[in-house]
Amino acid sequence: MHAHWKTTLIYLVFGLVLVTVLVISGDEVARNIDGIEAWVAQLGPWGGVAFVTLYVVITSMLVPNTVLSIMAGALFGLAWGSAAAIAGILLAAILQYILARQLLRPLINRFVEAKPSLVDIQKAVIHDELKLQALLRLTPFEPAIMSYMFGAMGVRFGGYVLACMCLIPGTLVSVYVGYAGSRRKQNQTRIGDF
Repeated sequence: MHAHWKTTLIYLVFGLVLVTVLVISGDEVARNIDGIEAWVAQLGPWGGVAFVTLYVVITSMLVPNTVLSIMAGALFGLAWGSAAAIAGILLAAILQYILARQLLRPLINRFVEAKPSLVDIQKAVIHDELKLQALLRLTPFEPAIMSYMFGAMGVRFGGYVLACMCLIPGTLVSVYVGYAGSRRKQNQTRIGDF
């Protein structure tokens, strides 16, 4: 019974930390969205390419992809924002896989070996690669961490990329949140003009 409460407490603390990070990140994005939007607009057609590049680099440094997906919806609208965020998350996943496989494998494997629960996940994923990768992609774990872990495990690239498609629904929800917030802000501005 004691182990159950300890696990529950760990999940509760993790959830609170995650919510706090998202709120703080969201506030920071909100404060800088006009500057970022002006910078992207100034780049013209290259703005989308620059945004996707930033998405790949920033999420590879473990910044939550949700923040950038919301920003994509606010900056580019629903259709183009979705395209930019999907391109960003998939390209980031490929980069993270390659980095883990080629450069970071020893470091990641040492970290995984120190955590018995991660060793169990690793064994399960290697045994049933595609299904478990897809299921883990649907969890609230940070996608970059999962990408680094899968790359270090040595899962097959084709199955890895296929499982990454499970990231798309959550990404689309985040893009819509950014789009809806942007529309709301525009409507409030129009109402204030009267």
